[in-house]
Amino acid sequence: MPLSPGFPTHFHAWLPCRFRLRHPPVTIPLSLWESNYYRCPASTFFKFTSPKGPPRFHQVYLRYQDLPHRSTTFEIDDSALTKNGFTCFDTYPEEFTGNTLTLTSTNSPCIKVYSDNLTNEWFAVGLGLCFGKNWIHAYFDGSNTIPREQTYSEDKYFDILISTPEHAQHMTKAHSGAERGDQVCTMQTYLPQTTRILQISSVIWRSSGMNGVKLEVFHDPGFSDVSGEWTAFDVNGTDDPGCDWRGLMIVDWQRNYSSCEIKGVLGNFSDVPDGMKLGDYGHFTDSNEFCCEGNLFVDLASLSSMADITPRQQNLSARAWSRTNFRDLNFYQPLMLSLPSNDDFKSLLTELSTRLANRFLVTRVVQYSDEHAIMRYLYDIAKPFVWYRNESAGSASGAVGRRVDG
Repeated sequence: MPLSPGFPTHFHAWLPCRFRLRHPPVTIPLSLWESNYYRCPASTFFKFTSPKGPPRFHQVYLRYQDLPHRSTTFEIDDSALTKNGFTCFDTYPEEFTGNTLTLTSTNSPCIKVYSDNLTNEWFAVGLGLCFGKNWIHAYFDGSNTIPREQTYSEDKYFDILISTPEHAQHMTKAHSGAERGDQVCTMQTYLPQTTRILQISSVIWRSSGMNGVKLEVFHDPGFSDVSGEWTAFDVNGTDDPGCDWRGLMIVDWQRNYSSCEIKGVLGNFSDVPDGMKLGDYGHFTDSNEFCCEGNLFVDLASLSSMADITPRQQNLSARAWSRTNFRDLNFYQPLMLSLPSNDDFKSLLTELSTRLANRFLVTRVVQYSDEHAIMRYLYDIAKPFVWYRNESAGSASGAVGRRVDG
């Protein structure tokens, strides 16, 4: 078919017919998703796009059936924005109120506009569902002047309508790069003409099926490389009935560990270096060795806190190791110690999040006797999501000191 581009993912398809003799050929709107083309709403498409250049012939694959319809519910946590002086001053459509939004494949996307009256900083966040995929995107206009026109949200809203396939493809691409089904996607981008970074995070809570969206702003005086692209991390904790962001653990799949599955819980385990204990935290050196910087239990004692983070103990049988790469080892009387998932532990992670940004944490230790009756240990390591931050932001000031992660 002869196609003229109207937008990066939208095209005008020219048909061999006319309404009247001297009228131009009839065109229909097509949207490209992956390798297939789909009809898209003509009212929106033709109102805001026009053919850019003459038509060129393309081989077009039209799906015989549309993608299945589905719905999604966004649950927006913008409490960290409130703590940093931002308020939501406009939404579109107007019926979008509160922090929960349910959309179907036939619904249009929605937009929320946030502003800081003291600094005149502002940004808009769009949320939608396109071709069965959730998408989230941040919008700026390059200025730090808060828009006051009543039509702003409506105008920006129609810009979003045209761009929805691109936004959905960006998030889908990020998810495809991770290894498991339990993932959290994050995107960081600078607010125009400032040193502040907007971080958007998205996770699907398995216990409720909701798409949790977390919005945060913090200073980055180091001007680090912020790409504005979505990045996906494999995580544990998406089955938390409380949908608690503090319970998410970014799984460290990049290290040279042996994987195993203990009673349905997948983990990456490695031989414990001398002296390593449950609750140790630190960083990895260039030679991929773990450098311990402290221990949660020691920190808790110094804080004179009454928080209960008693380790969980679980006696394991050899059959519990249903899938393992430790095939040259024999396990006798294995015992697993793991950090708890209670509120006290999650609150402690949040309290230490600024000081321990981007540190790794020993979350599980397995002790066992080998065939020579020698006690041996394995450890599992992860990065708490509330400790995840841009590398240069660890020394940040201002909004970082007031940032709320939990």
